[in-house]
Amino acid sequence: MDSIEKLELLVRSPVRIQLLEHLSAQPATVNQLESEFDVHRRTIIRNLDSLETSGWVAVHQRNYHLTPAVELFLTELIDVLDRLSTASQLAAFFEYVPPEDIDIPLSAFKDITVVRSDSDNPHDPLMTVQEAVSMASTIRMVIPVVSPIYAQIYAEAIADNSIVETVLTAGAAKALQEGSNQKLDAILDDSDARTYLVDRKVPYGLLITDQSVLVGGYDDGVLRVVLEGDSPPFRQWARTAYAHQQEVAKQLA
Repeated sequence: MDSIEKLELLVRSPVRIQLLEHLSAQPATVNQLESEFDVHRRTIIRNLDSLETSGWVAVHQRNYHLTPAVELFLTELIDVLDRLSTASQLAAFFEYVPPEDIDIPLSAFKDITVVRSDSDNPHDPLMTVQEAVSMASTIRMVIPVVSPIYAQIYAEAIADNSIVETVLTAGAAKALQEGSNQKLDAILDDSDARTYLVDRKVPYGLLITDQSVLVGGYDDGVLRVVLEGDSPPFRQWARTAYAHQQEVAKQLA
């Protein structure tokens, strides 16, 4: 088994990575690991066997421990695996938002969560947005596309006086008006929110709250994937991206 195959072995199973992290503190028997992990005993044994076969761990008198080379470089190894995992998740986002359209520094991707829609959970990205909005006390948004559900989320946030500023495309403004069954001016008159209209295509959606930052990717007007995080680099990028859209927009209210 070569080095790439050994890394792939770990990436394919979070349990194996967790076992390595646990064994980095001290050796442990299968019984001890079983008491620490919320997985079946057979799963622990199967993954330990794979780790032993590939040279990640060794066993002595029923105690599993890291091999010397792994113990020496474990911190760096976990960092590499985290980056590989993040890259794999981000691939789903870049299916809908080309990298050249969103200039995010690599440091901003640390601790990012990727929520994507699939056949079993088609509304997960939208529900993630709804939850973030419901928990926020201050909100800034860039909205390129609006569905009826999104229009309702927006109207409720306006009613709660949570939204501070919004940048809308012309299409999004029209959809909000139709989806809320009110004139957009009437919605805005009931709040202190500042609203801006941008006369160009916006390649992604952006939600900045006091608790988190979300970036959305769309396909045919449907929200397909969301990046969620709150690291300082991610939040700083979001503020800069929002300010850029605001600069080229016309204030409505």
